[in-house]
Amino acid sequence: MANGLHYPTVMNRLGRAARTLRQSPGFTLTALLVLGIGIGMSTAIFSVVDAAVLHPLAFPHPERVVHISERLDTFGEVSTAYSNFLDWSRQAKTLAASFARRPDSITMSDGRTAERVSALRATAGRAALVVCGGRHQPSSSTAPL
Repeated sequence: MANGLHYPTVMNRLGRAARTLRQSPGFTLTALLVLGIGIGMSTAIFSVVDAAVLHPLAFPHPERVVHISERLDTFGEVSTAYSNFLDWSRQAKTLAASFARRPDSITMSDGRTAERVSALRATAGRAALVVCGGRHQPSSSTAPL
């Protein structure tokens, strides 16, 4: 007997609860549905709070991270030419590090089947930011995407 719980008593109560739930399937279904929705919503809310508040970007000063892009009147935001990125990186005096990224899709194969997956191509500057734990050490590599 630990903390007032006795094994046979607990088993008797669980058996009685199971019989009661079996006798009223509507209530059982409703209870399970409410529990599932509640657990799912709690998980979703916690995930957002965890990502946004508890574990923000892995940089010491996330408010200093900026996104720079090109915008055309006719097309809106467009891909930046790699040569423009290199020029911006070389001429920037206020940026500790920079990287270029480009969405892509690639084919992954195990030798028998192939699957198209979304990917993100990035220059080494991004790896330097992530691998250095946000210490913003500029990358010496400027390999094209």
